[in-house]
Amino acid sequence: RDTVVSWLRSSSHPGGVRRAAQMWKNEQQQALRVYSILHETGRIHLLHYEDLITEPEAVLKDLCEFLDVTFEPELLQFHQGEEARAGAARLEDWQNLDQPILSGNFGKYRSALTPRKRRLVESITGIEMRQLGYVLDFPLTRHRDVLDLLEKSLRACKVLLMLATQGRRGLQEIQTRRRRLQQMQATAARLAGHDNTWVRPRALDPSATDKPP
Repeated sequence: RDTVVSWLRSSSHPGGVRRAAQMWKNEQQQALRVYSILHETGRIHLLHYEDLITEPEAVLKDLCEFLDVTFEPELLQFHQGEEARAGAARLEDWQNLDQPILSGNFGKYRSALTPRKRRLVESITGIEMRQLGYVLDFPLTRHRDVLDLLEKSLRACKVLLMLATQGRRGLQEIQTRRRRLQQMQATAARLAGHDNTWVRPRALDPSATDKPP
């Protein structure tokens, strides 16, 4: 929702509320697909923008620990660097680069978007928002069954990926679980009605399972 506000205020982003929301949705779908694959391996780290700007030191320390690099207080002084100043002068959208972290720079949508526009945004992005832990102002009761099935299908996809590494021994189990996954996806698609853009787990290609993600 705040991304939509920033999009609408930018002279370099064409389109209105619907396009901004759809762009955010598409980007989060891509990220969630990758996250669902790598999460169990410990090779991916998830953080929220809101946490980063309200508790930057704690969040950056966690990130540095994940990356196995040393946290340095200078990381919080990024805005004092020459590169940050140059970037802020280059584009209007980057004008805050040479400023300290704006700890209150979220929740702007509550005053910037009308209830009708907020409802439109959530009708497009609600599933991804739920998956990322955001609370909706207008709960998507119409999609409740879809969300439940989606969560189950994502869990099933993780199991399939694990079994795929076992070669022929897991092939029969993969086929059985894959059929169940396809049934869940088909049911969810029917329940979703016109919205067929919700996140679908990546289809497994047995011939490519030996390749690392």
